[in-house]
Amino acid sequence: MVTLFVSSLVIYFFTLERLPDEIRINSGRTTGLYYRIASELATSIKDRVDIPVKVVDSNGSLANVKALDQEEAEFAIVQGTVDFSQYSIVTPLYPDVMLVIIRKESGISNIRELSGKAISLGPQGSGMRQSATKLLEHYGVAIEGLSKTEEYFDRLLENQELQGAIVTTGIDNQDLKQILDTGDFALLPIEDAEAIELKSPFLKVMQIPQGLFGLSGDVPPENINVLATTAFVITREDTPDELVQAVIKSVHEENLRVSFPGVLRREQVTEWVSSSMHPAALAYFYPADNIGMITQIIGSLNALKELILATVALCYLFWTYWRKLMAREAEARLEKQRVILDRFMEATYKVEEGQSGSYEVDLLRDSLFRITTIRLRALKQFTDHEIRSDQRFSIFMTQCGDLINKIQLKMVSQLASADVLESIERGQAVPQPKAASESEKAKETSPQKPKSKKKTPKKVGKKGSK
Repeated sequence: MVTLFVSSLVIYFFTLERLPDEIRINSGRTTGLYYRIASELATSIKDRVDIPVKVVDSNGSLANVKALDQEEAEFAIVQGTVDFSQYSIVTPLYPDVMLVIIRKESGISNIRELSGKAISLGPQGSGMRQSATKLLEHYGVAIEGLSKTEEYFDRLLENQELQGAIVTTGIDNQDLKQILDTGDFALLPIEDAEAIELKSPFLKVMQIPQGLFGLSGDVPPENINVLATTAFVITREDTPDELVQAVIKSVHEENLRVSFPGVLRREQVTEWVSSSMHPAALAYFYPADNIGMITQIIGSLNALKELILATVALCYLFWTYWRKLMAREAEARLEKQRVILDRFMEATYKVEEGQSGSYEVDLLRDSLFRITTIRLRALKQFTDHEIRSDQRFSIFMTQCGDLINKIQLKMVSQLASADVLESIERGQAVPQPKAASESEKAKETSPQKPKSKKKTPKKVGKKGSK
């Protein structure tokens, strides 16, 4: 039973959802869009679950996936081009647009002409660099032939040696806007965008409308085709539903689109999801299917079953322990009563020993009083006690009763013997007065010497003796 109880508790506590002491969200560079959005979400999440939220800066998507793998984060923002198949999607955030930025004065007119140039691709471990690598591989541009590839693209404003950058980010990225607002940079179209989309399931063709960027609305000067992936919030599958729901609602039920217009609306989410979602996310985005809700109910029932089983086992253990405790206490009381009973039996033995062989009435009367007193005291002492059902108590009471009977018989016998002796003594004294009465009767009938009364008995006695 103990094994059953322990195993039930273990199963229950392991299946019970526990909220962490702190929620960590891995994002990106402190000046980047991932970090800004994560910081905006942190306040809303904290208000919903009342747990501190920490936004962690990082090199990007690959570093964020690694943080989840090492359980150094509860949530991470990643690009759809990185492999996160072992994790669950919480929600897509916005389209991450792949843009090829070049200096107007560089003379670069297409992507193949980037070869051998100083082009920013993003730091190692970033999704931005991985997306840029896929694009360059399609066009046959060797990364080894490029320089300054690990520079972040905002360095275009300061480092004149950088001639361009391949950037995958949201259109709300302030660094991107600041660069294109200068008028010194242009966007190259991705001419093979449709072909690349067919080869990569995580990329899709997207059209950038004329005048989306630039202070004068002149970047790009005409509509161009680019590629886009999706920025996702991901987590581990065992993350509590309550936390996942809090993140989703912070994205889609707060005013996040006011600060970041590129954030997808709730009804657009299903168009941008290409892999498995967390059960809590399914319940939120597909309420008609009730898949998430059913999963949650089943999980709750399983946890409840284990809790009930553990509770029953715990109650049984407590009941068993209580019974054993009561039995030990009863045995302790009984042992204490046995000690007292032994004293009564010892006193009874002394009374029996004291009157043994004696027939003195006074001694027997005193012994009878003492044994009766002992018996009454024992009965009073052990009223409503467990020892009254003990065999030793029965033996004691029988012993007292036998001793009382024995003493009473001896007293009766002694008193009866005394009465017989007294009767015998009285019987020996009776004949003398009887003889006197007969002589007196003879004197009354005799006519002679009626006055000599004193001497008559002597004569009569003499005659009678003759």
